[in-house]
Amino acid sequence: MSSIENTFDGKRHIYHYPCTLPATVMGTVEGREKKPFEIVKDDIACYLGARKYNWVKLFAGRTGSEINCEARVNGILIPELCDKLKDHVQQDEDETAILMEKQCVLFVQDDDTYVPLKRSPAEIEKLAEKAIPIIARIHDDDSWDNGFDELFVLTGGDGHLAMSFLNFIPEIVALKQFYFMGQTSDLKLRLGNDGEIFEIKKQQLTAWCAAENAVEKMFYNDRPDIDHIVDIMEFCSSYYSCMCELFGKYSQEQLISGNFSFVSLECPFSKDYKDKIY
Repeated sequence: MSSIENTFDGKRHIYHYPCTLPATVMGTVEGREKKPFEIVKDDIACYLGARKYNWVKLFAGRTGSEINCEARVNGILIPELCDKLKDHVQQDEDETAILMEKQCVLFVQDDDTYVPLKRSPAEIEKLAEKAIPIIARIHDDDSWDNGFDELFVLTGGDGHLAMSFLNFIPEIVALKQFYFMGQTSDLKLRLGNDGEIFEIKKQQLTAWCAAENAVEKMFYNDRPDIDHIVDIMEFCSSYYSCMCELFGKYSQEQLISGNFSFVSLECPFSKDYKDKIY
């Protein structure tokens, strides 16, 4: 086994993965020296989180001039690594070549650095699904307080998880609704009244991954109407507020064709959240 490590929460985390990694390949691969994992290997550590098992799925595809690349950690897309794979595929001069390469890598956190999560990712995802209609009822300060109280009860008194749902779900809905905007994996946590900023990747947070999975299920299974989507976003999403300003200046066609991108998201948490990140 090979190993890499990170310190995303101020603590050392070690992850093991196989030395030999098979790839599923179709098409022309002559002259191609690197498989997808080799291309992003030096950048992958900062996307691995607190959980015991972290799945990385990589895909690089080309059919003529059309290029399709994906990089995901625990199912969550990583825009920066997608771009890196795309840049590598674009180096091929032969635009008639057909190529598809896929790799899946399981990273297992070392027992010495792993701290068991209070809840499994699947449990958090089920709670996130129940949190969505609660957040949709928030429209002012009073309903925000009531919503937090409901989420506090829903999560069994876990204020950090309740705040995670309030911070993350409306922003994830906005990212899905305004899919044509550029995105980043960067996330800033503003801790306590003194405003200490703690930088992390979205994919490292179990609550973010679970909330994103829950939101995707809502979009593709429930087919919500636009009123319900706006109800979720309008009071709690900074991305939604940003889009309202942009739509006052540009048409959707201009935003789609332009080089617009959401910047790093900043979310408030209590000071002790830093010691309980998972």
